Amino acid sequence: MPVRDYRELAQGSLELVEFDMQFDMARAVKSEEELVEVRDAMDIILDGFWALVAAYSPGKNRSADYGAGGGALFRSRCGPAHDEHSPFGAAGRS
Repeated sequence: MPVRDYRELAQGSLELVEFDMQFDMARAVKSEEELVEVRDAMDIILDGFWALVAAYSPGKNRSADYGAGGGALFRSRCGPAHDEHSPFGAAGRS
C-alpha cells in the first residue's frame, strides 16, 4: 500500500489490521485439479530449461538458443493455437 494511502486511512476512524499471512495461506490452499495444473506448468518450465541447456553452444545468441530449444517444446506441450503466447518470441515460431 502506498504511504499516502496508509496515512489517509490511519487518520480516519478505521482500524487497519495486518492480514498478509492469513491471506497468503488461504491462497496457498490448492485443489487436486489446481495441483495437477501447477505440476504440469513446472514440468513445462523444467523441460524448456533443459531444452535450452541442450541447445546452448558458445557463440550463438539468445534468440537462436530459444528458437532451437524452446519454441518447439512450447508448441509440442501447448499446441499451435497458443503459439502467439510463446514466451520464446518470434524466434521460437516456425
